[in-house]
Amino acid sequence: MWAWPILITIIAVAMAVWGIIEPAPNGSSFVIGLNVKIPGSVFVMQLVSLITLISIIGLPTHFSKNIEADRAALILSKPISRTDLFLSDYAAMLVVSLFYTFITIVILAVLVGFEAGVLPVQMFLTFLVFLPLYLLGFYIAILFFLIITNSYLGSVLLGYILIPLLSSLFLNAENVLGFIGFSSATMQTILDFFSYLIPSVTGMEKIM
Repeated sequence: MWAWPILITIIAVAMAVWGIIEPAPNGSSFVIGLNVKIPGSVFVMQLVSLITLISIIGLPTHFSKNIEADRAALILSKPISRTDLFLSDYAAMLVVSLFYTFITIVILAVLVGFEAGVLPVQMFLTFLVFLPLYLLGFYIAILFFLIITNSYLGSVLLGYILIPLLSSLFLNAENVLGFIGFSSATMQTILDFFSYLIPSVTGMEKIM
C-alpha cells in the first residue's frame, strides 16, 4: 500500500515541475494539465481510479493470507472469534485508507495552494469522505468473493467489475426501473438506500 502515497507524491512533483496549475474561471477550483488543461475535478477523479486500482490489489492481501489453511488454523486456535478477526481487519483497512486519503489531500492542497493560490475545500472534503467509503465497498465485496471462491485474483476481478456497476445502478435507480417498465416506490426506496452504502464515482463528481 505504500505505492499509494509514493505515486501521489511523484504525480504532484511532476505537475509542479512540468505541469500547469491555474485557478478555474469560477475562482473556487483549479485547472491542471501538461499540454491540455483539464478541470481539477476530472484530475481528482483520475486519481480516484488510480488509487482504487492500487487499493483493491493491496488492501485485502492481509485478510487473504489470514484465511490460508496453515495461518487460519493458527489464528483460530487462539481465543478470537471469526467476527473479531474480520472486524479487526476491517478497522485496520479503514484506518489505513483514511490516513492515506488525508495524506493525499494534504499533498494536493499544498500543490494547488502554491501553484494556483486556491483551496477547493468542498472538493477535498468530498474526497476525504467519499474515497474511504468507496474503497470499503470494494474491500467487503472482494472479501466476500474471496471466501466463496478461495481465489484472490478472481475475487479482485469480480469486485472491480461489480462495485462500479452496482454503484451506477443504485445512483440511477429511477431511470433503470423506468427503462425496464417496473414502477415501485418500495423498490425505489431500497435502491436509494443502497446508493448511500455504495458511493458512486459519478455522484462524487457531481458534488465536486
